Amino acid sequence: MNRLLSSLSKPNGKSFFCSYCLHRCSSQAILDDHLSYCRTHKPQIGEMPTAIYLSFEKFHFQLLVPYVIYADFESIITPNTQQVNAISLHKSCNYCYVVIGPDG
Repeated sequence: MNRLLSSLSKPNGKSFFCSYCLHRCSSQAILDDHLSYCRTHKPQIGEMPTAIYLSFEKFHFQLLVPYVIYADFESIITPNTQQVNAISLHKSCNYCYVVIGPDG
């Protein structure tokens, strides 16, 4: 399991993965401690809904908030040729935000 998931680990350190839940640990001792807890849980099976379309019906569970903030940030993407890891640079050019209160 460790070899299969080794690409997820940091380049400088070794990672140890739980074969039950795929939790990543930084040492074998931490993994052993995790396994003593993780082995006590039974496997879970997710159930997918059978309906083709789902809709939200429990509107009474929604919470009313006094203010809502909508924000947008625009940037110009330019190719980066100077840095090794960065593919492009995002230069900010515009932003906008709207605060909507209880009165609209």
